[in-house]
Amino acid sequence: LGMTAGMIVYFERAGWRQLTRAALVSGFVGGFGFAFANLIKLLGIATGWQTNWHSVMEQLYGAINGIGIALVIGYLTKRAKGTTRAKPVDEEPPIRQWTETFAVCFVLLGVTYLNFRRNPIEWVKAGTVPASIVGVSAESWFALAYLALAVTVVAILLRHRREPLALIPSSWMGQGQLLYVILLWWVVIGNFERSVVAFAPQRLITEGVIFLNALICTALLLLVRGGEMSPRPDTVGVEDSKSWPLPKTVAAGVAAGVALIVVSVVGSWGAVRAIYGDQVAGKIKRQIRFGPDATATTEKPAAGQPHP
Repeated sequence: LGMTAGMIVYFERAGWRQLTRAALVSGFVGGFGFAFANLIKLLGIATGWQTNWHSVMEQLYGAINGIGIALVIGYLTKRAKGTTRAKPVDEEPPIRQWTETFAVCFVLLGVTYLNFRRNPIEWVKAGTVPASIVGVSAESWFALAYLALAVTVVAILLRHRREPLALIPSSWMGQGQLLYVILLWWVVIGNFERSVVAFAPQRLITEGVIFLNALICTALLLLVRGGEMSPRPDTVGVEDSKSWPLPKTVAAGVAAGVALIVVSVVGSWGAVRAIYGDQVAGKIKRQIRFGPDATATTEKPAAGQPHP
């Protein structure tokens, strides 16, 4: 909360009111999604159908967040076309061009390695990969393979800096699309590699939906043509104070927030209590954060003894 307040103060001081609106609108929608998605998870558990309901909650929450971002981007795009609220982006390359190569390497190699470095542990647990090969652990083999991959990617990018490669588009739009598609499917494949060694029907609702989402994202990126946001030069950067000023945005958000609180928080709480009463929902562990019965501070019961 403090971070968000500080962010909004910074935006306002810098004159970036569009970002303030984006933060508030997406935040209100996301707040509703956080409660509503968890309600759907608990209702699903109550049906008795065995599947990965936690994944349903995560993906539904992400989808609702996406709706919030879409509302914001749609509004800003419309306003940018009509009243030129958006300033043009300077697409000239930075003075220190090495930062572009570093950024691509960090995203494609650093982020993915940190997410997938535990894959060999799951492979060993499933018995599909030996714990060690010629005296070297599976994790070390994975790290060595990623190192070889990193050397190859870095060499390609450095070569592209000296002399552009035909594989890499010359436009910023094309480079952005290529980076997005590569990262998207890199993560999808890496995630599937982790779970495929011990795949179960319940995983379809996770890996299957992730695969379909990736297809939709790829199609939207490459097949749907977006409008150009090119403001008129005579009104670049002009702030349209008559349309949705900050106080109106906050007032509308608070009004909508009160309604959403009643629906998502009180309604979700009432629905869960009506179904479960005082019982713990499904196989979820009993968790009490504060008080003498806090599960994080009490000692674990001895073997064969019930939980206090």
